[in-house]
Amino acid sequence: MDNLVELERNSSFAEKLDMVKSLLKGKKVIVALSGGRDSALLSYLSLHYAEKTKAVFIQSELSPSIEATQAEIFCAEYSIPFEIISLSTLNIQMIKQNTELRCYYCKQLILQNLEEIAEDAGFNLVVDGTNYSDLKLIRAGLQALRESRVASPFALAKIAKKDIIEISRRLGLISQNYTSQACLASRIPFGIPISEEILESIDQSENFLRSFLPEIHTPIRVRVQQILPTKQYLARIEAGPEFFVLLGQSEIRVKISHFLKDLGFIYVTIDLEGFQSGSMHRMLLTYDDD
Repeated sequence: MDNLVELERNSSFAEKLDMVKSLLKGKKVIVALSGGRDSALLSYLSLHYAEKTKAVFIQSELSPSIEATQAEIFCAEYSIPFEIISLSTLNIQMIKQNTELRCYYCKQLILQNLEEIAEDAGFNLVVDGTNYSDLKLIRAGLQALRESRVASPFALAKIAKKDIIEISRRLGLISQNYTSQACLASRIPFGIPISEEILESIDQSENFLRSFLPEIHTPIRVRVQQILPTKQYLARIEAGPEFFVLLGQSEIRVKISHFLKDLGFIYVTIDLEGFQSGSMHRMLLTYDDD
């Protein structure tokens, strides 16, 4: 708490934090906690600024299991009231069929559920961790957010991604090194229907790969591609440079290959460009033939 008071009084973040405080003060707040760094910081600030706070993690088939773990550990560390709510997203055909508007319908479903949870429990504000930097991105989910009654204090206060990283560091939060995980569907090219089986294989693969790294928050993605005309999948691993060092050990390569093939992947490959957020969106690009 002392670190927060110091930031409010003697830092370049004072004005922005004051705006967040004014948005939350006197409110009973539900925080949409994703398990990432942004919403973790927002949960912490809401605990200190709002009249009442509850962090809610929406767990669906699309949620990486590491996110629920991070969310639970963070809330326990800072005594933030916390609840996990299960929600099936694959019941929505536009999500299950993995259309380009998948994120819109998924976000819409989650936000509607959070608003209902807040109303039923007597909370008068729902907030999420969308930050000012996110507004510059092209994301279908942002449209669903704009159509909802959910507020984004960081975006409104012009708190950018780099600000969240620095504020979390200065507060000494355990979330300061968290990296964005994104939903598991982001590993699957648009147009390939989503099944619980492939989502589970992706999640297990990523958790297994993290077990080789001393820092579990190192970015890891297992992107998949269907091999036509079969329905078998290729796994393409994206990771940070520290992971590439490990691949110099043949026994680790063998373990990774065997584990992922046991999960059903016919080929296991490494992307030489490493981890790149949103890399699957390249497949949406169209090119002229000239």
